[in-house]
Amino acid sequence: MSPRLRTRGLDGLARRLAARAVPPAAQAAAARTGAALADTLAAAGVPASLVDAGGRRAVRIADGPALGRERGSLQAPPAPWLAAALLAFRRRRP
Repeated sequence: MSPRLRTRGLDGLARRLAARAVPPAAQAAAARTGAALADTLAAAGVPASLVDAGGRRAVRIADGPALGRERGSLQAPPAPWLAAALLAFRRRRP
């Protein structure tokens, strides 16, 4: 006698499990990353906040003088701080 094993529905099961588990995990990861980026910007002296923009998370900077320093003006050259903050964020260890 030779035993047989038939599997059906494993692909469907995998899709259902992924549909149930992946979106909450992705949302949690996005929230943690956004909070970490806001903390990094706050450490650079720029207050930032997390906002929900149409189902997407965004980090908003509402500090006008900080944005003015980043861009510069006709009277003052730019003094970029965002590139340094993003580099520090990328180099951090989770």
